[in-house]
Amino acid sequence: ALVGLMLAHANIASAKPKTRPDPKGHVATARWMAHTFTWGYLSTTSTRSEGTARGVAFGNPYSFADVEGVPYFFASDLDASMIDLFASADAKPRASFTLTEAQLTGTSASVPGCVIGDGFNDPENPPCGRFVLTGKTVKLAANTTEEN
Repeated sequence: ALVGLMLAHANIASAKPKTRPDPKGHVATARWMAHTFTWGYLSTTSTRSEGTARGVAFGNPYSFADVEGVPYFFASDLDASMIDLFASADAKPRASFTLTEAQLTGTSASVPGCVIGDGFNDPENPPCGRFVLTGKTVKLAANTTEEN
């Protein structure tokens, strides 16, 4: 079965800027990233012992949709991250979701601060913006307005 989920209380709604704002405007830049980017890294605490170890951090690339400032994910209950969040006996519904401007390297929207030398991107370079949402995830109930 496929499920939708969201990071509860992670509302980043506001006017959707079409172009990258001044990076000194941290809130505007975070909103622009959430409205512009289509994927990031969803990180959970592993509850599995197969292919990983219980209690370690586990990151997974995920596509997402920004719906009125709330990030939504579409995922299978069989996915490792969903098992960590909802399905296992020790499930912990807390997660972090990370975006970086380095994702734009090689596109027409590439951010110069993320490129070092000849095409090498560095998502940890200070001028390369990063945005992390952390909170409780909520699995959407079937046949609700949000799930449909």
